[in-house]
Amino acid sequence: MANRRVLQSLIALALVLLAALPADAGRKKPRSAAQRASRPAPAPEPVYDPATEIALDGTVDEVKELTMLSRTDLRRIVLRTAEGPVLVQLGPSSFLKSQDFHCDHGDALTLVGSRVPSQGGSIVLARSVTKGDRTLVLRDAEGRPEWVKLLREARLAAGGN
Repeated sequence: MANRRVLQSLIALALVLLAALPADAGRKKPRSAAQRASRPAPAPEPVYDPATEIALDGTVDEVKELTMLSRTDLRRIVLRTAEGPVLVQLGPSSFLKSQDFHCDHGDALTLVGSRVPSQGGSIVLARSVTKGDRTLVLRDAEGRPEWVKLLREARLAAGGN
């Protein structure tokens, strides 16, 4: 009997507390324009520009994996050239792996790519990269990524849109 009264009291207390909460207590309030403007915008992704295309020869000084929230992991390298170190973005690690293309510290590479502004500096978006007698094409002449074409073809082959 005492347990029943305790249980009823707890239920009554819970109902009183729930009734006291505002109707929108669990919802996120919309952010004002000023609040949205105060939050820094994400840095735009660099875009390939055929007008800034260059050719580089050098040695891989560093290999980097860049994890992005909206995309797959990207493979970047620092290429040591006669003019100094150059940051180069090759493409998604999964694409490079699917093409059985590897580059490691000390590898000699020749590449063609577009030097574009990126986060206070510049980056070269590689269009093709040659290691030894093997050339991997990463983008077409307009800079469209080959990995996007492969994904589209795979979806079409699977019957998707």
